[in-house]
Amino acid sequence: MATAVSTRTMAQVLGPLMLVIGASVALRADAMPTVMTAFLDDAPLVLITGAFTLALGLVMIAAHQRWDSAAAFVISLLGWITAIRGAVLLLAADFVGTIAPHVIQFPPALMAGGAVLAALGLWLSFVGFAAKPV
Repeated sequence: MATAVSTRTMAQVLGPLMLVIGASVALRADAMPTVMTAFLDDAPLVLITGAFTLALGLVMIAAHQRWDSAAAFVISLLGWITAIRGAVLLLAADFVGTIAPHVIQFPPALMAGGAVLAALGLWLSFVGFAAKPV
């Protein structure tokens, strides 16, 4: 019988990933409108990104359905959010294209979002690598 991936292992993967991506977005907030506009203008890239994002989210859901601690809850929730995000990119890319220009034209929001993502990544990194197992 297969065992579920532990919260600690998921935190060790997701924490650094979110920390680096969040810091990158926060530090490059002024460039994000150009980057995101170019991304949304490339339909094949949006399609492929949606497919991989959906697949990643479904793997996270299948491997980690634990809600018994704050870290487990956040990781399981991230799995669902990732899967939904991938499905939206696949099924409603035009909808994303109508909302994104309003968000990306406000760099302070991107900077704040990146900072929140980086902080969450830092916390998950701590949970994964430094916190005592529960």
